[in-house]
Amino acid sequence: PNVDIVYVASLHTDHRAHAELALNAGKHVLIEKPVAMNSTDAEAVYALARAKGLFALEGMWTRFMPAVEHARELLDSDAIGHVALTSADFCINGSDVGPHPTDTIFDADLGGGAVRILGGYTIG
Repeated sequence: PNVDIVYVASLHTDHRAHAELALNAGKHVLIEKPVAMNSTDAEAVYALARAKGLFALEGMWTRFMPAVEHARELLDSDAIGHVALTSADFCINGSDVGPHPTDTIFDADLGGGAVRILGGYTIG
C-alpha cells in the first residue's frame, strides 16, 4: 500500500514483532515507548532498520516539547553550569486505569510496570 511510515502502538510485548513486520514490508516505523521489552529486542529492531535503510524511532513525545528543547539548549551551552545530579518524580492517578493488578499498566508480563510505563519520562 501507499504508506510511508507505520506507527506501532500495540501492547509492549508486541512492539518488536510489529515493528519487524513493518520494516520487512519496507516501511519506516515510529514505535511507542518502550521500543521493546528489553535491549536485545530493541537492538534487533534498530539493526533491521539500518540493514534495510529505513527509519525507526521511539515515539517519546516529551523529547520534542519546547520546554525540553530549551532545557537541552541550556545544558548544551553550559548556561546553567555543570549539572551533577538531577531528581525527577512522575506518577499516575490510579483512578485513571483499571483495578490493580488486572489492568495492563500493572502487568509486567504485558509490558506494564513503573519503569516501562513511566521510566522513560524521567530518564529520557
